[in-house]
Amino acid sequence: MSDSQRDPLSAALVGLLRRWAADPEVRLAMRALAEMLLAAAELPTAGDDSGRSEVNQDEASLAEDPPGPVDSLTEEALSDSGSGFVGSFPEPIEPLSRSSEAVPTVSPEPLPPLTLGQASPSRSESDGPRAASPAEDREQEDSEDVRLVARRCRLKAEGLRWLPERHRRHRDGDDPEEIAAGDQELIQRAKAMPRCYLWANHLLADPLGRQPELVEKLASAFDVAADAAELLHQLEDGNDPDDGLRSEILHAAAETQSALRVLVKRAGAQPDSDQNALFWHIRRHAERHSIFIENYLRKDQLADPNNLPVLSESLAALSDRLQEDRRRAKERRRRQNKLRYLSGKINDGDEDLENWRALVATINEMVDSGVPPSAVAIRDALVPVRDLMPDLGALPRGFELALREVDQYLDHQAESESHREPEEPTYWNIAVAKVADRLRGRSIVFFSNVENPHAKTALIDAFELADIDWVLTRKHQSIASFEAHVSRPDVALVVLPIRWSSHSFEGVKHFCERYGKPYLRLKAGYNPNQVAVQILDQCSERLGIDRGQEPGLGPHDRSSEIVPP
Repeated sequence: MSDSQRDPLSAALVGLLRRWAADPEVRLAMRALAEMLLAAAELPTAGDDSGRSEVNQDEASLAEDPPGPVDSLTEEALSDSGSGFVGSFPEPIEPLSRSSEAVPTVSPEPLPPLTLGQASPSRSESDGPRAASPAEDREQEDSEDVRLVARRCRLKAEGLRWLPERHRRHRDGDDPEEIAAGDQELIQRAKAMPRCYLWANHLLADPLGRQPELVEKLASAFDVAADAAELLHQLEDGNDPDDGLRSEILHAAAETQSALRVLVKRAGAQPDSDQNALFWHIRRHAERHSIFIENYLRKDQLADPNNLPVLSESLAALSDRLQEDRRRAKERRRRQNKLRYLSGKINDGDEDLENWRALVATINEMVDSGVPPSAVAIRDALVPVRDLMPDLGALPRGFELALREVDQYLDHQAESESHREPEEPTYWNIAVAKVADRLRGRSIVFFSNVENPHAKTALIDAFELADIDWVLTRKHQSIASFEAHVSRPDVALVVLPIRWSSHSFEGVKHFCERYGKPYLRLKAGYNPNQVAVQILDQCSERLGIDRGQEPGLGPHDRSSEIVPP
């Protein structure tokens, strides 16, 4: 066979052998086969360099490639670092000739003994890391931070995009040292990360790597997988979004890792460890939040890699939505904290109008931003201070809606109380006795939209009243009919609960002034002790009650002095 015929054939065989060398069992079998071929061809012995040099060169070139599976190490990288990185990238393969300087000359490596038909030999560490079992892979990937998966995917994409640039520089005759510096820069970055295997730079650096379309698709797939991993980290690290957004993110991430799996297989490689890690992160997250992902988590439900550009845009949009959701949640928490602070301050007796205006503005902002007026946070802040609310004039729409919801809640509570059996008689505080001295045998008028017969009975018994004229009202109704109730001669007191009064009901005060009746804006409930203290706070002078000599009956004080009912 002439040299012109032998050189192309040698180049093709070496390229084929380099790809097969990625599998250690195939490599061992090929060496055994080579030994038989050498014997059959009656080649000279190892001591005769004349006929053996070309074989040894080819064998040495083949030995530079890393043994073991796709995600594996060279012996050099394994001895230098524990990170597990392919120690060097093979040069683009050129046709071999006897005079070619590109083929390195090294000492011949002893061939292993024939093992065909025998059990596979155990793998030593020098052969590179063995492929982990599925259980070991899952255990390792479960413990990994998804941010590390994203970083490795980014580096793999960068390494893939270095391949065509590397080929171009070799073709243009650039300085080999500069090209090697680019290799080493990627190598050092990979060594800095645990379990970072740039297998694609080794597998695709031969003529297969000269398929720019496949290389770019695979690089794009790793980039989109990194986007998905980063989004999963955002999902796990922060307040929970709504279930709909979480489900969309998980479905997009599932489709991404499936498309990456398809391209890795198309490149002739084993499943990528980061694709596998991303798969388990998605599955665990879905199980934890009881989300069913119908597609792309099974080997028979593979995604279309051509959809990767659309997936990239979808993940970017989902990331924006998640950030906006987090921003709104943060603002909502800030307003809720402010609401609790203002409500507590007012309830503690600081009824400064500025506190009220801030409370109204905060609730209005919350409702305008989409918080329901019936939200528990708003209700919990308003209920304790509803009866203390002063006249603030015109109120913003959002606050009015919240106030209406709170009033309906309180009405429902009052309605429930009205059907509840009264408790056993308790001891009245001294204020009840003082009020009873002035109201005994007389009547009071009570304006309210809900009648509470049990409260009515308790007040009549505590103050020893002749009767309570309980007038049912409606929001914004005319007050003309109220005058007849106020003007009755036996009426000693007129009571208007703040929570059920509209601004138009404030005209009742003018009727009281016209007919000389004490007027009470009731700020609390119907308990006789509370009502008595409110009467002393607001109407003691009109009723002629001297409070100066009574200990513990100052404004806003709840005396512990008691008398039996």
